Amino acid sequence: LATVSRLAKNFSDIVRSHSEAFSGLVSGIPYGDHESAAVIRALITGSQKDISPEVRDAFRDSGASHILGLSGMHLALIYAIMLKILAPIGNGPAARKIRSVLIIISSGYYTLLTGASPSLVRAFLFIALKETAAILGRETKAMGTFSTALMIQLAVAPANICSAGFQLSYLAVAGISLLHPVTKEWYPGPATPMKRIWDAASLTISCQIFTAPAVWLHFGTFPKYFLITNLIAVPLSNCIMTAAVITVLLASAGCCPEMLALACGKATGLLCSILEAISTLP
Repeated sequence: LATVSRLAKNFSDIVRSHSEAFSGLVSGIPYGDHESAAVIRALITGSQKDISPEVRDAFRDSGASHILGLSGMHLALIYAIMLKILAPIGNGPAARKIRSVLIIISSGYYTLLTGASPSLVRAFLFIALKETAAILGRETKAMGTFSTALMIQLAVAPANICSAGFQLSYLAVAGISLLHPVTKEWYPGPATPMKRIWDAASLTISCQIFTAPAVWLHFGTFPKYFLITNLIAVPLSNCIMTAAVITVLLASAGCCPEMLALACGKATGLLCSILEAISTLP
């Protein structure tokens, strides 16, 4: 037991050290004005300590608080970037297994670096289960992965059941898995621009229907303009996070693209302005 405890402490110290180094790297990138830089740091590391109360209120009142807090959306973006980065290794059986192992390791490492919040752990478990099934040559089903991840997470940390982030994360996934396949078919047809807009809108509606009771229970409010917010803010924040992650990767390699960093800052300023405008609607 003493050996296990010592190993756990050493591992915790290593993770803490790497987390501090990662936060320092992100903080050292010149994203432009202070407010934009603070929002980008929240998007990448989950730390919201430097965000002003006004901006935090704008995100909350417009229904975009989930963008600031690290969640499945953030890890899904990391997952997509890893797939692109690892695509050159090929598509043979051995290459696919190597890619799956590297994705599990990198996703788990990012989860630990950024504090392993319940919603982020949920997303990591989904990725780990999916990629493990791929390594073993097995198929996965959405609700099977959902149930397995839920049981694992509650078995390891039962207190998570009381966490708002935990509840909202699983409820959102339940909405996507159970309701979204139905609502997106309300607008049948080929993949036209209007069809893509409806797919995004139906995804948001499905999530909100399932998460609304928990949102009301925990926060006593419900954002009226969540549909407008998510149709605008989610695509824009995904672009910002993609560019910011690329900037961090290049900065870690000793090459910080200032133009890309400044573009991230400008786009983040635009995002904040849009959310502030939505939050002031009657």
